[in-house]
Amino acid sequence: MSFSGLKNLISVDGCLSIQSNNNLSKLDGLESLTSISKCLDVQNNSSLENFNSLGNLTTIGTYLKVKQNESLISLSGLNNIVYVGGYMDVFDNPSLTDMKELKNLYPVGKKVKRKKKKNYNVWISSIDKSSKYKGYLRGIEDSTIVLSTHTNKFHNNYRTQHIDVNNIKTFKYRKKGKIGKSILYGALAGFTVGAVIGLSSGNDTSGLQLFNAGETALIYGALLTIPGALIGGLIGVAKVKIPINGNHKTMKNQKGKLLDIMLLE
Repeated sequence: MSFSGLKNLISVDGCLSIQSNNNLSKLDGLESLTSISKCLDVQNNSSLENFNSLGNLTTIGTYLKVKQNESLISLSGLNNIVYVGGYMDVFDNPSLTDMKELKNLYPVGKKVKRKKKKNYNVWISSIDKSSKYKGYLRGIEDSTIVLSTHTNKFHNNYRTQHIDVNNIKTFKYRKKGKIGKSILYGALAGFTVGAVIGLSSGNDTSGLQLFNAGETALIYGALLTIPGALIGGLIGVAKVKIPINGNHKTMKNQKGKLLDIMLLE
């Protein structure tokens, strides 16, 4: 199967959707395509290996989605894309190990909005219990996980660590800054609940109350702010845990999820 009949196609006014073509291994015939006004949506093509034929594509108007293409091993061909008007979503492609071909899109930032805007802290514990690693997921290779100490390669103390999958017991991650946000949201929730309780108490007509409804609301809100912050902190500190136990098959099955938290640059 090929797109040979579209060899003169230069632009698409709308979306180019390529889905559920199990015999499609290449996109031959789309070599002349330079722009798509809306979306490029490539999903569930079990034999598709790369995007080499899209080497002239430079702009996508709304979003780029690449999902559930089991044999996709490279995004080669998308190297020259410099503009995506909306967001980019690349996940659940188990044979895809990195997204370096999209480096022209990120960290430029103004040219593409990613659904995953935040970086993720990663923790890895070894099977032999001799080592624990912390950093940012920089790459997924055939037999190793690559962590970096910083998100910025030009940081003075930047370095990488290559960790053998055979020695990985657990892989944990948490969105960077999650704890602070959870504490803040918890505090706000506690204050709101307290204020509501206070306002209800302020409607007492027995004549024994010392404060009016507004003052009571502030007092109750202040009292519940700290418990709310503590609860939020407990929620925020939680990490997503993936047991690996040195199993390469387990790691391969988790690649789609791990690519979502990997640094793109």
